[in-house]
Amino acid sequence: MAVRAVLGLAVHLFRQGFSLLLIYRLNLSVQTNGLLLSLQGLLTSLVQGLAIRPLLRRFQEPPLFFRGMLLLSLTLALLAAAPSLPFLVLLLPPLALSTGVLRTTYTALLTTSVAQTEVGQLLGLSDAIMSACRVLGPSTAGLVSSQFGYHAPVAISKSRQGP
Repeated sequence: MAVRAVLGLAVHLFRQGFSLLLIYRLNLSVQTNGLLLSLQGLLTSLVQGLAIRPLLRRFQEPPLFFRGMLLLSLTLALLAAAPSLPFLVLLLPPLALSTGVLRTTYTALLTTSVAQTEVGQLLGLSDAIMSACRVLGPSTAGLVSSQFGYHAPVAISKSRQGP
């Protein structure tokens, strides 16, 4: 569950920090910001709906989870340094792939790690942790941004993801 908490906070730091990065660093409008976030959400949904099954045929869940972590870490590092909108748009597919893979494989790994009678309790606890992260992420990102600059939440999010 500690992994879930760290990953959850990192994801929500990223989401808030990503918006700040888009608006302040790349001088994008709120409308463009919203479109990019929607596009990323759509791409992630497509990954979860269309790509997971073929990936699981090729890779076991633990190695796929690890690869997703590596891809997400690299993508977040590149996003923190994104010099332009076209460069950022090129990073949305690997971001969607990594987050889609991580969400799906994490849940699968979590549910297979406990007895079947404990799955419901574990999923409930996992959802409670994610709810807390949804509350803490934006306020933490705002605090970090005000103290260290708008790029800090994305950089911190990357460091919490792993190598």
